[in-house]
Amino acid sequence: MRSLLIGVFLSLSVLPAFAWNWEGHQVVALIGEAHLTPGTSEEVQRLLSLEGKVSMADVPVGQTASGH
Repeated sequence: MRSLLIGVFLSLSVLPAFAWNWEGHQVVALIGEAHLTPGTSEEVQRLLSLEGKVSMADVPVGQTASGH
């Protein structure tokens, strides 16, 4: 019974993580951009412009270099 309760608790404890979804991605991207070195920031902006994006927060969640 104890292991069942622990299993249920652990399963339910991850639910709040799903609530962030797109907004959480945007917040993390904006914080990350604020901490880039100037050279890295320029390169990120160059790469984003190739995709028509202005910020890392504009990139869809889970998108990779291959577009998947």
